[in-house]
Amino acid sequence: MSRLSKKITRRRFVYGSALATGGLVLLPNLSRSVLGANDKIRVAGIGCGGKGQSDIMKCINAGEEVVAGADIDSGRAASLANDVAKARDGRKPTVYDDFRVMLDKQHKEIDAVTVSTPDHFHAIAAATAIALGKHAYVQKPLTHTVYEARILRKLAADKGVCTQMGNQGTSRDSLRTGVEIIQEGIIGDVKEVHVWSNRPVWPQGAEMTKKFEEGKGAKAPGGWNYDVWIGPQSMRPFNGAYGHFIWRGFWDFGTGALGDMACHTMNLPFWALSLEYPTSVQATVPAVYEVTPPEWSRIVYEFPARKVVKTGKELPAVTLHWYDGNTRQGHLPDSEKQYADAAAKVDAKLGAELKKAKSNSGSLFIGTKGALYSPGDYGDAIVLLPAEKFPGDYKKHAPKPWLPRHKGGGDDQNQTNEWLAAIRENKPDLAMSNFEYSAYFTEIILLGNLAMRVPGDAIKWDGPKMRSPNSKAANGFVHHEYRKGWKLPIELNV
Repeated sequence: MSRLSKKITRRRFVYGSALATGGLVLLPNLSRSVLGANDKIRVAGIGCGGKGQSDIMKCINAGEEVVAGADIDSGRAASLANDVAKARDGRKPTVYDDFRVMLDKQHKEIDAVTVSTPDHFHAIAAATAIALGKHAYVQKPLTHTVYEARILRKLAADKGVCTQMGNQGTSRDSLRTGVEIIQEGIIGDVKEVHVWSNRPVWPQGAEMTKKFEEGKGAKAPGGWNYDVWIGPQSMRPFNGAYGHFIWRGFWDFGTGALGDMACHTMNLPFWALSLEYPTSVQATVPAVYEVTPPEWSRIVYEFPARKVVKTGKELPAVTLHWYDGNTRQGHLPDSEKQYADAAAKVDAKLGAELKKAKSNSGSLFIGTKGALYSPGDYGDAIVLLPAEKFPGDYKKHAPKPWLPRHKGGGDDQNQTNEWLAAIRENKPDLAMSNFEYSAYFTEIILLGNLAMRVPGDAIKWDGPKMRSPNSKAANGFVHHEYRKGWKLPIELNV
């Protein structure tokens, strides 16, 4: 077991066990002083539209103060300022088109930041804020590259700040029950897992390649600071295909279907099975494109045997299958639904339903004593199979809860509340998707994108060294050189 995995599994064990026994024992940390009971956490948002606005308003809902916001789109920044003012007695936050200017001018007035931007901007924004001692809530996927995930994990630990990734299913009771069921061995040893998504729902592959060619020569929308939008990537002319949301379909700005959804749908397997660095990753794709991820992908991760600290139990090696593709576009044909075939071996009815695409996303664990099926993106529900062995509601077969539960509020709000509670109580571990966990998780997810860009033979992986011993091409995608003027606050020798 790697040193990092020991730290992660110990953190989960100590937190859960303490709550189960009525005490709260947390690993030591070096974060800043606890806020006074009447002090508000002063939050600044980096990315003010769409999910960014939602993340910032969740802080308002929790009673905290939003003091500033930054967005390259002046219209979105102004809209946020107005919405915050409506919620806070007319007090508008100061808004900027460059987060660096915001932090330079107002860093003494800011305790924490939310980062809700295109993927390529996550690490540079979060790392800059964390280096100044700011707590950070960052949308999924946490980073754009494997290297950036390692940077954020180290930087957050060094600075002792409170962090959280926005994979809100982590705060869902059903997902946490699923973790407990699997870790307590209710379905036996798990050696096979299937995870699938109906993404992409934006253009990718040949469709995006066509849009990119058609978009050449366009001008950036009015009110856009395009130079800042490009951020650490190499400068290039604006393209009409670089729009809100569909940037996910570009390698330079997004991470495709895998990066968008695996932080949700693979979360239950990663946590429940205490997964570590895989020994190999192998991808099958319809084609390799220069600027865009493919229309669909099949990825196979091979994970080694490992041990769960909570029970001391040895876990067997496990194979995890990932599938993405949009059924409406014909990219997920029934003949390739291996997870449906796997389900059919345990429960014929479920297998038949999955072959009819009744579940557009979900995860399936095949154990030696049964199976666990979780439909949806966020561990939405838990189904134990076969039904005759596990009749009725899954909670009847679950062990006594040892992970914390939330009382209403909704997943997004609870995810934010955990982070704010961690800040307020000076205990980073209270946020269950803190960077010690989520950066490691993101790093592993993004190995699938390396494999997509070098499909075919399995890519062997040396996790601690962050490199492949058999694929020089894959190593070339671990990170990229930043544009002049953009720099991470620390570097790693790998």
